[in-house]
Parts: sequence; C-alpha cells; structure tokens
Amino acid sequence: MVEADSSLNASEHFQPEFADAADGLMLWNSPDAMKPCRVPGQVAGPLRVLLAEDSPIDQISIRRLLEKQGIEVSVAGDGRQALDMYESGAFDLVLLDILMPEKDGFEVAEDIREHEKTSGGHIPIIALTAYSLMAVNEKCRSAGMNGYLSKPVANSALRRLCSMLLPEPPALLKD
Repeated sequence: MVEADSSLNASEHFQPEFADAADGLMLWNSPDAMKPCRVPGQVAGPLRVLLAEDSPIDQISIRRLLEKQGIEVSVAGDGRQALDMYESGAFDLVLLDILMPEKDGFEVAEDIREHEKTSGGHIPIIALTAYSLMAVNEKCRSAGMNGYLSKPVANSALRRLCSMLLPEPPALLKD
C-alpha cells in the first residue's frame, strides 16, 4: 500500500494506481487510507455523508443515488453551511462541490483539515466538479481532498466509492 506523504507537494505524491476516472471517480489515496474513523463507542450504523452542493438539481440527484444505497445524507447548500454542519455532526464522508457561495469547496476542505489537527481523525473528502483539468486536480489535492467525482455524478462511481468506505462488504449495494 502506498500512502501519500504530506511533506511532498501534490505532484510528487500522486498515486496513479488509485486513479480510475472511467466512471468519473479519481482517488489520490488508497481506499484503506480513506476508511472513515468513527469515534470509539459510537454506534455503528449506515454510512453518513455530508453533501455540500449549491445546485438544487444536483442535490436531489446525488441524494437519491446515495439514499438508494441505504446511506444517510445531510445536505448543505453553501460552503459556510457545510462547515457548520461538519463541525456539529458526525459524518463518514464529505462530498464537496468546489464552486459554492459563501465559501468554496477548497476553503471548506482546508478548514476541515485544519480542524482535524486539533480534533484528531481524518474524514475522506471527495470533490464534486464538472472540471477535470490538471490544475483543478492539483488544487483539490493541495486543499486536502482525497479525490474527486466528475459531474454529472454516475451511480456506478458513487456505488464504488461507498463500497470502499463501508466497513462491511458491499453486498447491500444495489443498482
């Protein structure tokens, strides 16, 4: 398993073996490195996702895809609301649109990573973007994101991402 070294810049620790953009999902960390860390004593249950997306259409479609998998979804409509919800909630994954009002996704990711320095833990953050340019990839990685999902989000990409994060085998996941 190859782990990203935070002392290197983003272009030095890109791990192409985790890059698979066939369905729009690109990861920079091994799936094992992205397993959600739940607080000791916390009741196990469904995967909990914070979806930060300002487009009502994308909110509805992504939420429906996730809920079909038995995943609990909380939706934030802007970056500031996403950060407030993250700080007051318990989530296993953050899906973060990079272009939102109030605070963009890059700022939110950086704030979450800063918060983790004092609180401990490490939540996987996946960018939601219609852009797949190398410059956007680099900016996502330098903000502390673990990968990205291209929009429009494919059901297969969400299923694959969630199956990597679930503590049990993904037998319950359905099309």
